[in-house]
Amino acid sequence: MNIFVNVCLLSLALISASYVRAESDPLCRPIIKASEARIAQPSWHSVTVLTASHYKKEFLKTGGKFYMRTNEGPWTTAPFNFDDTERQFLAQVSEGTVKLTQCRNSGAERVDGAVVSAISYKVEMGSMAEESRLLIGKADGLPYEQASNKVKVSYRYKNIVAPIPGSH
Repeated sequence: MNIFVNVCLLSLALISASYVRAESDPLCRPIIKASEARIAQPSWHSVTVLTASHYKKEFLKTGGKFYMRTNEGPWTTAPFNFDDTERQFLAQVSEGTVKLTQCRNSGAERVDGAVVSAISYKVEMGSMAEESRLLIGKADGLPYEQASNKVKVSYRYKNIVAPIPGSH
């Protein structure tokens, strides 16, 4: 469970750490808005992979419920609301627990046919510091991919169907 908690916290830190610096760094605003836009979505599916070990965790939101699974194992109903967890984390970020530096737009790319802006930044959370890139849809402001040296996360918003707990 400890690795799961660390993966969740690092993923949340990477996508929402800019919350603290929004007023002073306008290049960080799209990251904040992307986080808020994802929370507002009725459905989403994310896949988080630890790059060194290929440990994989999937999270899914649809119909007001949250689901998760590990390494292609069976889906389970999540024991908590991921949107609430991210909101709580954003509140912690606004208190200064997480710091963001070197926020910059590194150009346009494409993900699954969508044009995205690539935002690069450095996030510091406790003793962890990580360079990260977040790909944000230009048309919808949603996060589509995020990557660091240790973690890669992809997000999808279409054709999300609730899994049957216990199914693969």
